[in-house]
Amino acid sequence: MIVTSQLLTTFLVNSIWQAPLIAAIAALCSRVMRRTPSVYRHAMWVAALGLCLGLPLISLWSSVDEPSSLSRTSFQVKADDGGLGGQSELAHKPFSFLSPKHNRPLSFTPFITWLLIGCYVGFLVFRAATIGWSLRRFLKFRDACDLRSLPTPLFEIAHRYTQAYRLQDIAIRCSPEGTLGPVTLSFPQPTLILPERFFTQVSEADFSSALCHELAHVQRHDFLLNLLYELLSVPVSFHPAVIWIKNHIALTRELACDEAAAAKLATPSGYARSLLNISQSLDTGTSQAQPNWALGLFDTNILEQRIMNLLATRNRIGRKWGIALGAVASSLLMGASMGISAFSLQVAQPGKASGDLQKFVGIWTATHEGTRFLVLELHVEKNKLAGGIKTCSFNMDMQGGTEDITITNKTLTESFPIRNAAISGNSLSFDWKDPDGDEDHLKLEVTGADTGRLHWVGLPDGLKVAPIPITKDGAKAKLNEHP
Repeated sequence: MIVTSQLLTTFLVNSIWQAPLIAAIAALCSRVMRRTPSVYRHAMWVAALGLCLGLPLISLWSSVDEPSSLSRTSFQVKADDGGLGGQSELAHKPFSFLSPKHNRPLSFTPFITWLLIGCYVGFLVFRAATIGWSLRRFLKFRDACDLRSLPTPLFEIAHRYTQAYRLQDIAIRCSPEGTLGPVTLSFPQPTLILPERFFTQVSEADFSSALCHELAHVQRHDFLLNLLYELLSVPVSFHPAVIWIKNHIALTRELACDEAAAAKLATPSGYARSLLNISQSLDTGTSQAQPNWALGLFDTNILEQRIMNLLATRNRIGRKWGIALGAVASSLLMGASMGISAFSLQVAQPGKASGDLQKFVGIWTATHEGTRFLVLELHVEKNKLAGGIKTCSFNMDMQGGTEDITITNKTLTESFPIRNAAISGNSLSFDWKDPDGDEDHLKLEVTGADTGRLHWVGLPDGLKVAPIPITKDGAKAKLNEHP
């Protein structure tokens, strides 16, 4: 249960700061692609939605792998002085690198942790209930629509355009809602639902425009894809940035269908004129009649923007340039997302009482040939682990990963404090700035009652350091509670 709460909190805190950055990058990419066909921008916004879920999930993988491994690691590399017959001495040559992960540990009080989890679980239950209610409403709406045959002229138009879209077996139903525009459903079969006046009063031009738009939805499988996006985004749908991205997905979906429909008709301006005519005749300001899962002709309330997009065809670039700009924008989005994924917050396990920290508390000593060369002192301060490290001057073999250690000065330094302590099971990860001012990132792994191993984490490729055996002085180990 503790691990689950840790993972949930880690997912939440990372999604909170990562989603706005993804949305901002997607907006920049959309700006770059403003003259491309809307279908490319739609795909870009869908990718942004996927990243809003994917990047926080990646942070969970980092939490399981190395919850507190950080970005920069420095070491003093053992150097061989050939002029002294192979005698080793301490070479002050810190080696630094930027590792793929720049994780930062974060801790909350148990109350804050469980409050966040409680609110989040409550939201998920509410969201699931909302989706269930919407689907139930959709099924009731579909069942209330009667199958009806089109008049002969309209039937011929419908047959011609279904052939043009290479579609078949599309059911035609009549909606009982007088203010509802044409909508498309795709479950269990493609269905076009038309208002009553479309069977008696609509012109052939307006019918053709509405039909082509809805058939574009069917050809693109927008109904099922919209449902899929909704379900996959549930874990992050609480975030305003995610809602904003989903609104752009809906916008570009309608623009893409408009462009596809206009390509089937005589002129884009004629299609735009038909949109105005249908909108005025249906009084689409009454939006509450629209079923949540039906894709309608006016379900995004952006009619003016759609018409302006249709009339701006002279500024539209071709397919090849559209693909090129799409590739540039996609590279920008993915590259920035990789950079974001390298930085994540890792939440330590909640509810660690002083007794639970006892296995770490105490004086841990590493010795070599009877000489103490590293002393790690840990105690509890305000229900968190704190402490410091004393060390003498020594060299370590960083090439073969052996335990080859050379002590050059047996005098222990003053205690240098540890920072950013984070617990994961029997491991304690922390940062430490050594006497030379270099950043080290260590992990204490408890292997027994008074035994453990000290690891250096986040090593550059090609460098290996064997874990240092370390023992706890049982006589001095005690729980020092500080106010």
